[in-house]
Amino acid sequence: MKGVLGLLRSKNLMVISLTVSLMVAAWGIWGYLLPLYLRDLGATDSQIGLSFTISNASYALTLFLGGLLADRVGRKPLIVVPTFLFIPLYAGAAIASHWYEVVTFLVIAGALGAIQWPAFFALIAESVPEDKTGKAFGVFEFLAGAGFVAGAFAGSWLVKIAGPGLLILSSALASTICGPLRALFLEESPGFKRPEVRISLSDLIPYLSIPTLIAVVAINGVNYLSLWGPFISLHAEDFWGWSRPYINQVMALGRIISTLSSFFGGYVTDRYGASGIMALSAALHAFTLLTIAYMKPSTLFWFLLLIFFIAAQVSWVSYDTFISKLAPSEHRGRVLGTLETMAGLMGSAAPALGGIARENIGSAGPFWLTAFLASVLILTLKIPLPPRKVKLKL
Repeated sequence: MKGVLGLLRSKNLMVISLTVSLMVAAWGIWGYLLPLYLRDLGATDSQIGLSFTISNASYALTLFLGGLLADRVGRKPLIVVPTFLFIPLYAGAAIASHWYEVVTFLVIAGALGAIQWPAFFALIAESVPEDKTGKAFGVFEFLAGAGFVAGAFAGSWLVKIAGPGLLILSSALASTICGPLRALFLEESPGFKRPEVRISLSDLIPYLSIPTLIAVVAINGVNYLSLWGPFISLHAEDFWGWSRPYINQVMALGRIISTLSSFFGGYVTDRYGASGIMALSAALHAFTLLTIAYMKPSTLFWFLLLIFFIAAQVSWVSYDTFISKLAPSEHRGRVLGTLETMAGLMGSAAPALGGIARENIGSAGPFWLTAFLASVLILTLKIPLPPRKVKLKL
């Protein structure tokens, strides 16, 4: 805990974490209701899955641009400028009257968010001591999770008096607040230097091994089919019989415990290595989801749902650490952007495949794909034995 408290003195870490927390809180108000809202506007399950695939693919494509720009113009501009551009995009999505219009605005907003992410990861990793990287991402994920919990609880109440479309305005408001805060208080990375020579893709290949690419594709696919995708919300309404406010409440309650597990995730990641923890936690996350997909709420169901959320959080912390340490500072943005683009383009097919599986296999169909991808991940990465000495490693 002393090490975590010491990280709170990192201004960049705290500005990024707190503003991301506010943005995630706004998303939490309406995000899990989005597939249901698209259904209300006339979209079929396949169209909803395709919409998420388009969104994920556009996100992946712009990650490469974000990584390239982060290494060319700096981390801070790539974080600040898109935040201001979110404002009209979320406002447009809020007032759109057709499902494809909502998707269009949100796809553009997601692409701008993708431009930010390589800079986020690089700036956090470069603003803390190397042996505290896992704990730093634990702080980041904790505050992001806390924001989600607050947003989901607020959404479960607000949805009773306002439609999901109107609730999307909360993201425009959050962007209006976070933009000036990031512009005023973020500092450029002390490790950032503009490259004096152009770096070709071949120069990045040593950092992009086939096992690494497969692992990143697999874990992204797991997330696209579970907490980042539409299928849990659809399954909750269709199979578990939950109301929309109740969906938000359950998601918020689950994330309270999983958010607290961020510090645990940071500790075990620094202690045992990011790759092994990422594989184990993602597998637990996926197979627990598949199990509860066939259960009705009971004591065992709620226990397994809790494990599902904790495992997801630990997998995110370890994944953040894993990818942030793949390359040195001068190449970090481009390596992150290139890897996430390649993996995201392949993994972005998961929601479309999930939609097809749902229509042909049943409501739990997408979660079989989740379990398959988790199996691929755990077979791809070597799970390390506990080291005798504490040290950061991949």
